[in-house]
Amino acid sequence: MTIFSTYFHDLRRRHQLSQKELATLIGFKQAYVSALEVGRKPPTNKNFIEKLIDALNLDAIEQAALWQAVDESQRNYTLPDDTSAEISRMINKLWRELDRIGPVQIRIINDVLQLRDQGSSSTKATT
Repeated sequence: MTIFSTYFHDLRRRHQLSQKELATLIGFKQAYVSALEVGRKPPTNKNFIEKLIDALNLDAIEQAALWQAVDESQRNYTLPDDTSAEISRMINKLWRELDRIGPVQIRIINDVLQLRDQGSSSTKATT
């Protein structure tokens, strides 16, 4: 399951709709709804997301959470053309190790990224 599939499943259940009812409501096949909900397909269809937002009349907070779940569930990434060799090597190594990264390593990586964010915040505060 992906972040999106979990959010999407919960969203459908909160609106008390079956997969078939939701699919009919937004004009997509139930098989597609099911594949999204179990994480077999990534949420790449912008039209689907927009129809979902309209059909369920999602408020701004729900829309933001939905788009964040879409973003966090992407499976393909493209490095910018100006990515350094050092970063490319790190990303490649991380990619090769994904299935062996445990909770401790994930926490450490997140902590390092948060340190960078905190550093840029303190820099902005002093300038």
